[in-house]
Amino acid sequence: MPTFETYPVAQRSPVDQAVVITQIQQDGTQGTTVLGPFNQMQALQALGTFARTGDPLGIDLAHSLVLEISEREVLVVHESFWGNWTARAVIGTYVKGAS
Repeated sequence: MPTFETYPVAQRSPVDQAVVITQIQQDGTQGTTVLGPFNQMQALQALGTFARTGDPLGIDLAHSLVLEISEREVLVVHESFWGNWTARAVIGTYVKGAS
């Protein structure tokens, strides 16, 4: 499983960035999606698209609180009759592959 550091010091190659999205449901179950690989500009654009639309996970942002923690991290909090969940999207840099 590849690993990512979430606040990299420098870009190591042209396409070493990814957007890591972790969603946690009210019952504690969680799922993680990794989008990429991207270069740094593409990763920032993908994060911005996620913050505006909620895609690709089908996340409905219409009734959610979207917080930009930094230019590299977005937090989504959703509370409704149908359920509560949070999602964290952060840009990470590829560090190493599976051993």
